[in-house]
Amino acid sequence: RVMNLLIDIDGCICTYDFPRITKEIFGVAVPNDGIWTYDLETSLGVATEDVTKMFVSQLYVPPNFQTGAMETLRHFMDKGDMICVFTNRLAFMLEQQLHEWLTKYEIPTHAIVKTPLNGVYDFHIDDSPRKMMNVDKHTLNKLLFNNPWNSHCLNITGKLQRVHSWAEIRKVIDKARSLRYSE
Repeated sequence: RVMNLLIDIDGCICTYDFPRITKEIFGVAVPNDGIWTYDLETSLGVATEDVTKMFVSQLYVPPNFQTGAMETLRHFMDKGDMICVFTNRLAFMLEQQLHEWLTKYEIPTHAIVKTPLNGVYDFHIDDSPRKMMNVDKHTLNKLLFNNPWNSHCLNITGKLQRVHSWAEIRKVIDKARSLRYSE
């Protein structure tokens, strides 16, 4: 069975190099594990416009891929899965610019999604618990990509499944696929 996947880019497909980024923007190299909440203004103690400046400076740089991300995305493409990108990058770049960036770096995708349709996706993979819980309420399989900034998420509803690698994501999705084939 074909899977419909809703996947975030930054913090999931690509890693952040916060020591380099914060050194360039603020003059202080903050380690990734120093970012303890998704709310960077709170973690760094800076204004929203400073965080915006930080993100805008990173929009077009070559991606630093998570280990196994590209191979796993290609595996999903080979299986015929629909890969839909859902990213906060659209707050800072046009959809066409994002499409060109994805194409330039050969990131396997079928579509860019601005507003996910509830209940359409088999899996949502993201590093933001807030985004997953607020945007796509009806997707039951929410894979929270583990990062220091979401490590304190208590997941009190039990609706998030924490994953630590793309190998684990592949295993979870392929297991769900095999269960559906056996039904």
